[in-house]
Amino acid sequence: MTEKMTLEKWMGLVNYKITDSSEFGFECFGDNVMFLDSFSGDVDGTSSSVVFSTKTQEFYVSEVHDFCSGLSYRLINPDYLNVYKTAFLNDEDFMNAYDDVNFIDLEVLDDFCEKCSAIVNQEQFDERVKVPVNLPDDVLFELMKAAHEKDITLNEHINDLLTSVMSKNE
Repeated sequence: MTEKMTLEKWMGLVNYKITDSSEFGFECFGDNVMFLDSFSGDVDGTSSSVVFSTKTQEFYVSEVHDFCSGLSYRLINPDYLNVYKTAFLNDEDFMNAYDDVNFIDLEVLDDFCEKCSAIVNQEQFDERVKVPVNLPDDVLFELMKAAHEKDITLNEHINDLLTSVMSKNE
């Protein structure tokens, strides 16, 4: 995640609608940490939250929940992933969004922003997860040639390769 979430960006995603605020309950990020929430007001609706420093405005974690579909996405500032995980008793608690719904962790800011905006505005969105892929130029060139030979886009080719590898490892 090269570009980072900002409070300003999150506010735009939730249409500047804040329904709740409080001090953040865990001490893992230090002092002066605030939690903001934007809730649709409907138990089958949506909610999004952000945790940030009131001193530096630095973003720590943001979540978005679509209660009707049971989807919950989370974006964690990678600089704070390890300290955030230590606030939980175990991996199961860390992954639990609510009830029997687990988080789908996202690493690409644009992916989180697209999903958050769509969920908050109750629009359709692509549920697939974008993953960052950093490849050396020579490997990228070979993949481009292979995609060209198959008459598909580079993105399609990389998706096919990743899907194949994941299927073999399941």
